[in-house]
Amino acid sequence: MQNNTNGDTALISAALTNRPEIVQELIRACAALDVQNNRGQTALTIAVEGRDGRGKNESGGAIAAILVEAGARCPGYKRSGVFNSKCKLCRESKKGHSP
Repeated sequence: MQNNTNGDTALISAALTNRPEIVQELIRACAALDVQNNRGQTALTIAVEGRDGRGKNESGGAIAAILVEAGARCPGYKRSGVFNSKCKLCRESKKGHSP
């Protein structure tokens, strides 16, 4: 389910509030990983770029790792190995990432 106001899901909210333990629980409960909110953000982009894309969050790296391991993909990610220049994780790896 998504919030009617901003489109956030529970997984997005857990990433926004730096709660890796909740992210793990939601993944175990089969939460949809790649849903975008009204701003086009996913839980992964929030974890990688920082809260609302404006700053670093303390648990972002851990949350990003959990999400990628679970199969989360970049917005615009189409197939394995595709480089998404808008994704900080892809830019840092210089070759893209895949679940």
